[in-house]
Amino acid sequence: MTARIHYHTPDNLLPPASFTVEAHLAAIPGGLQVQIRQVFTGREEIPKEEIDAEGFTSEDDFFWEGSLPAIWLSEWEKNLSGESWEPAGSGHRVLIQKESEANWYSPRMEEKWCLFVEEMLQACLEFSGRELPMELVLGRLEKSNFYESARIIWEFSTRSVSLELPRQPLLSRPDPVWKSSKEQVKEWVEMAAEKEDLYQPPKRKGWFWLLNGEVWLPFSSAEKGELWDILIKKVPGLA
Repeated sequence: MTARIHYHTPDNLLPPASFTVEAHLAAIPGGLQVQIRQVFTGREEIPKEEIDAEGFTSEDDFFWEGSLPAIWLSEWEKNLSGESWEPAGSGHRVLIQKESEANWYSPRMEEKWCLFVEEMLQACLEFSGRELPMELVLGRLEKSNFYESARIIWEFSTRSVSLELPRQPLLSRPDPVWKSSKEQVKEWVEMAAEKEDLYQPPKRKGWFWLLNGEVWLPFSSAEKGELWDILIKKVPGLA
């Protein structure tokens, strides 16, 4: 199926972070052909200094055209399967124009489609080289030194997660490990952020995670799942 998608971020996400996505998708042999444009919105009245202070730039708009691998075609077809549609109306964050039809429709399971667009956008950002995959580094903090012991990398481009351990073969896992472990990290960050500033290096020594080189998270052996079980067994001093 060929379709166009329009998406916008939630109304409570304010500029300079808010944006829209326009995408044209087409199934091709072995993959999903994508033409995608991300445009940040509502920045006209915001001073450049304030945009920079929020971690953004004037060059944040993004355009990419290429193909995503077969796992994305499968995800696209899975979303379409069993979906029901209603005529597009106000208040919807995702609108879809199917095949060569002139009308736009809204999916009833909109949250599922919001997640699909957000993850597809991240995959395109990775394929274009605009952004790196999500990375979680495990290490022991001793005074001002951080000694790395393991690295987990979530690639949206292939919907897979890899575990790197010193002097050991790379372990790679596809969906659903990629999805479940990624969601664990998201919940973990949200809970930890309620208690402390995660951008400040810890003042105590011990085992910590460093997310994308910026966010510090205390290690917890309470996390359950295939990746965490492997880590506890194979990283010396962690059990």
